[in-house]
Amino acid sequence: MDDLPYRWTPEGTGIALAVPDGLPYAAVEAARGAWAVGRAPGERQGSTVRMLPVRWNVTTGVVSLLPFPSVSAVAGNGEVLVDDGAPLLVAPDGTSRRLPGRPEVRATQAGTYSASGISDDAMTVVGAVYENERYRPLVWRCRR
Repeated sequence: MDDLPYRWTPEGTGIALAVPDGLPYAAVEAARGAWAVGRAPGERQGSTVRMLPVRWNVTTGVVSLLPFPSVSAVAGNGEVLVDDGAPLLVAPDGTSRRLPGRPEVRATQAGTYSASGISDDAMTVVGAVYENERYRPLVWRCRR
């Protein structure tokens, strides 16, 4: 609303979320549990504006810019899914884990991996691999 991200309670009350310092606005694109992710405009690069990924803790109101080119999804525990050709999970404390490719295929033949969805507990991730001129669905099942 009015270039501000909002959180709506089950009772219908709207609460504005913070916009990262120095940025004009932000937008929420996905939310799970106490977490939300979205984008905010960064610096202009030629005729385009570089969009920056943002994560909110909607319970505490804390907003943070993420040091990645983009974020695909957020889990209910606050882990974000970064999709950059080799998907990465990043916890709220900044620790991360890279999702593996297929070890039986040499890296030069492995194709490009993408990840687009994550379970609430961040233990299951869905996506695809592009190889041999076609996409094939993938599911990663993580262990702690």
